[in-house]
Amino acid sequence: MAKKKKIKCKADASIVENIFSKKDLILSVTGVLTVLYPIANTIYKMIYQSECEKYYSLPGRYFYASIDNSLVYLGAIIILSLICFMPSYMKKHDENQKNTTKGPVVYTLLLAIVIGMEWGMINVFNLSTIMKQAYKTNHFFGCINDILNRNAYVTVSVVILLGIITVLGFTYMDGMKFVRWRVVRNIWKKLFVISFSLSLLIMVYGSIFKLSISIEDKTKYEVVTVEDKDYVVLTEYHDKLLVVPYEIDDEQYIFETKQYIFVDLFEGVYKYIDMERSPKIMP
Repeated sequence: MAKKKKIKCKADASIVENIFSKKDLILSVTGVLTVLYPIANTIYKMIYQSECEKYYSLPGRYFYASIDNSLVYLGAIIILSLICFMPSYMKKHDENQKNTTKGPVVYTLLLAIVIGMEWGMINVFNLSTIMKQAYKTNHFFGCINDILNRNAYVTVSVVILLGIITVLGFTYMDGMKFVRWRVVRNIWKKLFVISFSLSLLIMVYGSIFKLSISIEDKTKYEVVTVEDKDYVVLTEYHDKLLVVPYEIDDEQYIFETKQYIFVDLFEGVYKYIDMERSPKIMP
């Protein structure tokens, strides 16, 4: 028993030493990212202001955006992707340490399933983002979107199952060579390839769509009523809200941006709306 604890302590110590051996590399990467961040943020802001000026026909200086949300989302996706390999690493570590008792095996299996469910749930939102953008392209994608919406529970279950199979495949694929029946091995390999391919496609394209959504795709706005007049909020500028009048024609919101005013932040009555399609701009 004492010998096993000693081996485990040595393994943990080697991991810590390996991390500290990369200290210079980590510091260098951190320094580069620190320098690049303000440059990337400035470029992102300039592009956003240009898009808003072109779309709303209003001066771009009134609009502000930060790259922070995009970086946080991208970082979370990268971290989640790396976490998917954690059960596989733990399994190999236990095997190297001859720690193949029932407890660690069950723990690794449950961890792989939970991580796979998380991967699948993230992909549910990614699939929703993809379909919201894809249905606009042609009637075919619109039909697929309707089918997925009508069978929402099945769609969510299948996407989550794909995530679980993907992580289980990473964890136990090397152990399939010990399975006696060739049919079972082939079925499992095909299931893994299909699940991994579909999950990866949904994750990649969902992330691309989410990170590249332009102001023209925006459908969620705040509307405010000031002195019995209705306005839509476009942006905040120097503790004021830039608002424009709007009207609704056959469920199509029309923003009249040729007239805009600034109101106090807490003036009027607010309401949050989510339009079925992007507004029409009347400059």
